[in-house]
Amino acid sequence: MDALTHCKAMEAFCRQWARMEGEAADFWLGEAQLWRDRQAAVAGKPKRAPARTAPAQTAKVRSRKVAS
Repeated sequence: MDALTHCKAMEAFCRQWARMEGEAADFWLGEAQLWRDRQAAVAGKPKRAPARTAPAQTAKVRSRKVAS
């Protein structure tokens, strides 16, 4: 399997886990974004700007980190 195909497969895998995980979906979507960035690097495309996180999601993530 070539590197580009591997990156695409891993991105799809992470997105599938995000659909199943519920609370940990943010983690898996972040992993999927990392694989998409790796895929762009392998293909020689420039990296796109990171997606913005909604304020409600940021507060949720911060409160989860504090509670841990």
